[in-house]
Amino acid sequence: ARSTGAAGAVSFVAPLLVLSETHRPDAFSDYNVVYAVPTRPGRCRILVRICFEVSAMRPPLKWIIGLSFTRLPKWLLHLSNHAVLEDDNIFLHAQGHAYRGSVKEREGAQLVPEWRQRLHMPATADSIVIAFRRWLDDYTAGRGVAWSPMLPADLETSANVRASKETLLERGDSHVQHCSCCQGALAFARRGRTASDVLLPLALLLTALSGNRVAARAGLVAAAAAGVASHACTAMQHKLLVGDYPPPRNARK
Repeated sequence: ARSTGAAGAVSFVAPLLVLSETHRPDAFSDYNVVYAVPTRPGRCRILVRICFEVSAMRPPLKWIIGLSFTRLPKWLLHLSNHAVLEDDNIFLHAQGHAYRGSVKEREGAQLVPEWRQRLHMPATADSIVIAFRRWLDDYTAGRGVAWSPMLPADLETSANVRASKETLLERGDSHVQHCSCCQGALAFARRGRTASDVLLPLALLLTALSGNRVAARAGLVAAAAAGVASHACTAMQHKLLVGDYPPPRNARK
């Protein structure tokens, strides 16, 4: 465990769990529970549960948090989670390649053990990573974890290839196809864009052919609304399928 000050701590529970706790004196506590489950070389499935002690909150924060997690669409909450994870995903991918080393330095699928020389981790926030590496060393005699001999050769080969930035920010295959609420949001965005793209020229045509000023104004309003809706649906579709770069925390102010 690593203390984050009087307010809480971050704990690594081998082999999969990272638990972040924040305890505010005379206020509420919250817990960020993260399980990272390896699925194939270079990839993990992240299972996250964020818990707030809402009953101990004072208004208006209690109302805001309550409404945010019960009334907002789930797909909108998922977009905010993506932004946090993608902020780490790019450099973690690069760190994984630095840790694995080249194919010539490994025996089969095993990792190279000299992680202290390969990874620069000077911050106190790195203590959880160091604890994980030490745990791997303790249970593998310092040789790193070998993947199953039943692993298809193409998956091991693909793990040796550095993924592009676009691949690391991709959301469609990695999340949307597995998430029913995001699938519904994507279908809604596509239908909305199609309907808006059909309505826009019809509204402009109505405006051009109308000899009535009121009807012409109504046509212009409808055309403007269709244009705004098309733009909004396009942006929504893009955010569901691809992450932003640079991530919000790294964007220049």
